[in-house]
Amino acid sequence: MVTTPPSRDRQNLTELLSEVYDLDRQAHSPRTKDFLEAGERLLHRDLARDAGQPADGKGRPPFEEVLAWLSRRRVVTEALRGWDPDNNTSARDSGPTESAYRYRWRTQAGYLRDLVIWALSPRMERPNQIEYADEIIDTVQQGERELPAAIEEISSHEVRELKEDKPFRLQMVFQATLAHDPQVADGLRRIDKANVNAWTEFARRSFDKLGLKLRKDVDFELLGCALNAAGEGVMFRELLPPVRPDHAPATPTRLLSLIAKALVIASADPGDGKTLDEILNEFAKRKPGKTP
Repeated sequence: MVTTPPSRDRQNLTELLSEVYDLDRQAHSPRTKDFLEAGERLLHRDLARDAGQPADGKGRPPFEEVLAWLSRRRVVTEALRGWDPDNNTSARDSGPTESAYRYRWRTQAGYLRDLVIWALSPRMERPNQIEYADEIIDTVQQGERELPAAIEEISSHEVRELKEDKPFRLQMVFQATLAHDPQVADGLRRIDKANVNAWTEFARRSFDKLGLKLRKDVDFELLGCALNAAGEGVMFRELLPPVRPDHAPATPTRLLSLIAKALVIASADPGDGKTLDEILNEFAKRKPGKTP
C-alpha cells in the first residue's frame, strides 16, 4: 500500500477541497482520503511516470482530454485495491464503493478538480531543499568549501530532489494544460508563492552570511524568483526522453549550476555601485580587441 506523507495527516482538508458534498463532515473522513489517494496514485502512474515507461491500462491519455481517462469506476477500483479491511474500525464499513464516491462528488468534474489540487498540495509547502542549501552555505561561511563548489552541490541536490518529485511532474503537466481553470490556477499560484518565498529568504540569508550586497536594481524577491524559475525550467527540460550520449548537451546539474553562478555574479555588487544595464552598456561600447 502507498502511505500518505506525514504532512498530509495534519492538513485541514476543508481548506484544500472545494467540491466534496457535506464538506465539513466528509473532508476528514477516511473514505474521502481513500478516493483522493487512489486517484493520486493513478495520476502518478499515468502522468508522472518516467519517459519511456508504459502507461497503466489503456495507454497515454489523449491530449485534448487530459483527464478523461480517469473514470469514476477506475478510481473506485484503485481505492479498493489500496483499502485494507484488516484496519477497518467499523463492521458496517464495506470499503470504497461507487455510491460512497457519488455521495461525496456529485460530478466527475468536481472530483477531478479536487484531485488535481490534492495531488499538487505537497508542492505548496516549503521545499525540503532549502535546509540542505543553508547547510552548504554555512560551510562556505566557515571556510570549509569554496562558493563555486557550494553552488554546484546545491544544484546537484536540487536536481536529484525534483527528479524524484512526482508532484513536481504533475505541476508541470497541469500548468501546461489546466491553468485556465480558476481553482487549478489558484493552486499553482500557491505553489509558486511557497517556492519563491523559500528561495528568496535563502538568498537573503546567504548574502548576509557571505557579506555580499545586491546591486541597486536587483532585490531579493527577484533573485529568489529567478532561482526558482531556473530550477523548474532546467528540470522541465530534463523530463524530455534522454538523447544519445554523443548528442547530450550539458547535464541538468551543470546547467543549473551555470545559471545559479551567473545569477549570483550578476546580482552581487562588488563595490562599483553600477546597475546591470550600466554594465551591459559598457560591454557594448568596448572596442573589439581592447580590454578595460
